[in-house]
Amino acid sequence: MALDKQDLQDIRGVVGEVIEEKVGGIIEEKVPGIVERAVEPYFNAIQKDFNNVYQRFDQIDKRFDHLEGMINNDYKRRIEKLEDQIKELYDALAIKPKLA
Repeated sequence: MALDKQDLQDIRGVVGEVIEEKVGGIIEEKVPGIVERAVEPYFNAIQKDFNNVYQRFDQIDKRFDHLEGMINNDYKRRIEKLEDQIKELYDALAIKPKLA
């Protein structure tokens, strides 16, 4: 969830409404800008942290995809080996395999 200028504007609006109610609009024009400048570095830091988390999740997804591929290839190889062994067993016993 990314924080953007719209979020800052929403916060600015809420702060503005509270100030309007409490102070009657005397300092309404100054406080939202001050608050925005005060919290913007924190929003930027939070956004940077979220970007780092997203990158880490992408790396984890790639690792899982790699592991999944390895496991699928291993099971495919094992199944093929079992099929070959069963064919050899049928051949050794001179039995025709029943098709399902």
